Amino acid sequence: MRYVIATFDVFISYSGRQPHRAIAEAIESGLRRFARPWYKISALRVFRDTTNLAANPDLWGSIKEALSRSRSLVYLASPEAAASRWVRRELNWWLDHRGPEKLIFVILAGKIAPTDDHQRLDPAATDCIPREILERLNSLPLYVDLRGLAENDPVDLQLPVFTSGLAQVAAAVRGVSLDQITGEAVRQRRHRNRAVAAAVVLVSGLIAGATLGFYLYRLSAREAAATALWNKLQFSTVELRPGETDALWTIAASDPPLFQEFWSQLKRDSNIRKVGARTELIARTAGLGKSPKAKVSVDSIVETIRAPLDPDQVRGLATVARKVPLQIDEEQASIVLDAILKAMRAPTDKRDSLVDLFTVFAPRLPPERAVALFDSIPIELEFRRAITALGPKLTPQQAAKYVASTTTALQQPVDPSQWHGHLNVVAALAPRLAPDEAASTMASLLEAIEAQTDSRRRVELSRLLEGLSSRLRSDEARIAREALLSALQVATDIDENLAIVRALTGLPEQMGPSTTEVVLSRLFAAVESNDEAHHDDRPARLAQLMDAIGSLPVKLTPEQATNIFDSFVSALRVARLDRDSERLALGRAVQSVALRLKSSEVPNILDRLIEALQDETQEIQEEPRIKNQLSAPRLSLIVDSILALQTQLSDTQSEMVIDSLLGAVRIDADFAGVIVQLYPRLQPRPAASIVDRLLSVVKVNKEPYDLHALIKTIKELPFKLNSEQETVAFDSLIREIQAASYPHDLAVQAEAMAILDAKPTSRQAEIILERFLPVMETIPNGTASRSLIGGLASLAGALTTEQTSKVLNPRLAAITGADNKQMRVLIEAVGILPTKTTAEQTKVIVDRLLVAIKKIDDFLRKRQAKSDQRFALIEVLKVLASRLSDEQLSKVLIFACENLSRTGDDFEEVYWTLKSNDEFEATHWAEVIDELLHKKSAAQHVTSLIEVLKYPTASGKATKVLLSGLRRRFASAPETLEEAVDWMGARFPELESRFSSPPDRMCGFGAGDGSR
Repeated sequence: MRYVIATFDVFISYSGRQPHRAIAEAIESGLRRFARPWYKISALRVFRDTTNLAANPDLWGSIKEALSRSRSLVYLASPEAAASRWVRRELNWWLDHRGPEKLIFVILAGKIAPTDDHQRLDPAATDCIPREILERLNSLPLYVDLRGLAENDPVDLQLPVFTSGLAQVAAAVRGVSLDQITGEAVRQRRHRNRAVAAAVVLVSGLIAGATLGFYLYRLSAREAAATALWNKLQFSTVELRPGETDALWTIAASDPPLFQEFWSQLKRDSNIRKVGARTELIARTAGLGKSPKAKVSVDSIVETIRAPLDPDQVRGLATVARKVPLQIDEEQASIVLDAILKAMRAPTDKRDSLVDLFTVFAPRLPPERAVALFDSIPIELEFRRAITALGPKLTPQQAAKYVASTTTALQQPVDPSQWHGHLNVVAALAPRLAPDEAASTMASLLEAIEAQTDSRRRVELSRLLEGLSSRLRSDEARIAREALLSALQVATDIDENLAIVRALTGLPEQMGPSTTEVVLSRLFAAVESNDEAHHDDRPARLAQLMDAIGSLPVKLTPEQATNIFDSFVSALRVARLDRDSERLALGRAVQSVALRLKSSEVPNILDRLIEALQDETQEIQEEPRIKNQLSAPRLSLIVDSILALQTQLSDTQSEMVIDSLLGAVRIDADFAGVIVQLYPRLQPRPAASIVDRLLSVVKVNKEPYDLHALIKTIKELPFKLNSEQETVAFDSLIREIQAASYPHDLAVQAEAMAILDAKPTSRQAEIILERFLPVMETIPNGTASRSLIGGLASLAGALTTEQTSKVLNPRLAAITGADNKQMRVLIEAVGILPTKTTAEQTKVIVDRLLVAIKKIDDFLRKRQAKSDQRFALIEVLKVLASRLSDEQLSKVLIFACENLSRTGDDFEEVYWTLKSNDEFEATHWAEVIDELLHKKSAAQHVTSLIEVLKYPTASGKATKVLLSGLRRRFASAPETLEEAVDWMGARFPELESRFSSPPDRMCGFGAGDGSR
């Protein structure tokens, strides 16, 4: 009869030579006895060959069965064991079938050392572990060092090194902390001791001594465990290493004593640096703010930040405190702000980010501390936002005191380095002033403006008036208006005029006709002055003047209307419209002035704008295409101006505009988009002819990008193409697809085909396939490839079953996951999936996809390589989300959560410098999870979301993705993590306990214990 092997907690792999055999026997015996409950024969079920194996011709088969039934493997490492064929087979089997998670190393003899970066074991300096095993370990493992034990003959099992090592092994096997298992040992010993009633006094003394010993031991073990976690968190590379993700997960799931010990070690300089390197990751180990862990972490941060630190260290600690979703109290805010202010005053290139942090914590400052802190802030310009942040904490009386002393200083000669700082104080505290103090301050500023000879400083002082004008009462406003008008009459600079006008319009009472007339005349004088200027700021200044004119309660005269629009058209000729700010400013200004036109003046202004449009399009047709780069935004602004008049064009005007625009389109199809802008103002008859006139251009155009632009414009117009028009457009695309010489030209036509969304004939579909498929085989995965896939997707409804199989089957067959180059074919195959796969095909694809992702992930991680192919696979999961059954949905969701739990986004202070999609792997997995959760019930969505948000690797951009998805489903959900946690707790009170529990890698579908 075949020997049946029981189920084991641990399998011991070792060399059978003495004295290692004796140590193996001792470890077996110790594991059976350590922390053994009084009612059990053995604490752990241990497999050791000589103990458990009977004579058996199939020795390896019996060992494999024992390995398969064991929860962990303890390898007694030595050079002799490393050379053993049986040991190597056991270790390789374990890594093949179980991975490294439950592989425990006990070093009995030989050498072992990490690499210089402490990421892995150094094969050159390690001889007690087989080299082939070292190559399969992607991170630095924790190991128990019992070297020297074998030198004693016989082996002394009472040595502290043995008892300490045995405790560590037992803790690792049971999957608990050293703290927990030593506590359990104490408890079990107490149970047994209580049974000896006759030795009460003696046993009490022994228990007290043992408790003290174990307590001291427990403290040292806990400290060592926390230190080991910090040591794993090197953060020395852009990538988040596997050992680092393991350590972060251990911290997040740790028991309170170990978590507290971990954070108590924050005060070490090296650990402060690590916190500063990856602030969000470290902060998320504290959970979502509803467990005691959050308070432990914040208390440790605040205690650490009290010490003398350099600015970078303060910045890192304050950032972590900001990221922990727990409001710090007022006393803690004072401590943090004191530290930030000291760092801000020190020489540093991180002052801007320190000021940002100051503005975050300032609202939490107790009012009684605001004055002392305000007095400590330097007056220089770079501290402006810090001053502004503290303003709301001051009382009106305190604000008035600071403003009064500052305005007095502004009336005197001021050091250039402090000039803007004084201006900042007035600007920041103006909203806190009482009306009488605001009036007094305005009078002082007007005196300072009058006395100031520097035009630039006069402008800067004038800009302060606007913030004060809204604080005045009616009687004070009347006095201020007279003073401002007097200042306006003598103002010489355009910006000074603008600043004073803004102050006048900001007064609580609307200005009367006479005042308006004075202001309007000054503004038009400034417009005339601006027209004569020859500088780059001319268009921007005109936009500000037009805004000011538009803000006045008056209709413009014919002469004023003509002058202002003539100035606008003239400014367009010199405007740098490649700058978005200038283009938007002029657009807003035209809309503002249009509101001040008399209805009788609108036709005249419309004629002038149409004339400007004709001039612009004529110039486009006469100039080489390369010189037309600024014509498109100019043309767009003229059209915006026409739209701002809120009037319909006549038939004649509509024909003139269409003729002009089509002339420009024939030169450069990029101008076609302007037609869509203007369409709402055209008369119906001319408007109806636009599609056919554009199609006439399509027929003769042979430029791929122009054809794309024309098709896009036609589809954006509010017309449904008839069959004849659709045929013209599609035939033109087919013509260019057949003629395309370059893959990217073909890709552009594919995008146009997807936009047109026409239904081709079977023959047309065959032509497209014949052109697309060979190109897709030769070009790399990228924009061009995705465009071709999009083109195929638009054909999905027209392809026959045979044609669909022609695209899909070869690509599915190629998905083996053997190397990353094969991954491109998957995303190509999915191009036609959304509308053309059966449920069975989808199931096959999902199953292959999960296998492929796992294999390619292993392939890349072993080589520490990056690839867009993994990103492509993730994108496919998002595409398939709507096609999955409930069972598949849960399976893919768990798969995605497990992947997110063990990977993070790469770290860079400037994310846009990164090149590969693979560097945002955590964010992409979060996108998959979000897509899948929307297919679940609302309660399950929030349940899983809470679990995923607890993952340290879900911090940063991944969290933003997940919270954005929450808002997509629940319109009332807030934006920030802290507010979202409160919202979910209030909306789903039955989930409250999940906020403080350890994270679950199965995102709420598993046991919830955080196991893998």
